[in-house]
Amino acid sequence: MRAARWSPVAVAVLVLAGCGQSHGETQSSTLHLTENDSGKSFTVRPDEAIVVTLESNRSTGYRWEFAPASQAMLGFRQVSHRYVAPTKRVPGAAGKEIWRFRPVGKGGADLGFLYVLPSERHQPPARNVDFSIAVG
Repeated sequence: MRAARWSPVAVAVLVLAGCGQSHGETQSSTLHLTENDSGKSFTVRPDEAIVVTLESNRSTGYRWEFAPASQAMLGFRQVSHRYVAPTKRVPGAAGKEIWRFRPVGKGGADLGFLYVLPSERHQPPARNVDFSIAVG
């Protein structure tokens, strides 16, 4: 009998705990891009983050770098860049390089990346990816 009396109280607590701002109001959305998205065009809102994740095998000496034209990109601010080591501890396993950007106004730009050996900059890149991003 006593458990039945507490049941409405428990329900009320759970309902009230869920009240407040909706998920969409508390977090802005994020556009996630990978090498599979290369060559495509995207539109983001001014409050939307852009995360680029590219497979990278540092044991080969190769690293992802911004393409030279992207250094002067307008409309975006690089928030972070990091390398995440592979989860499998096997020789040659690929990790990930992850960049995070934020729009700084309306407009847009191409985000380009080159997979290069830093010691051989005069050689063509092993791979390259480009994303066309508009902010609207």
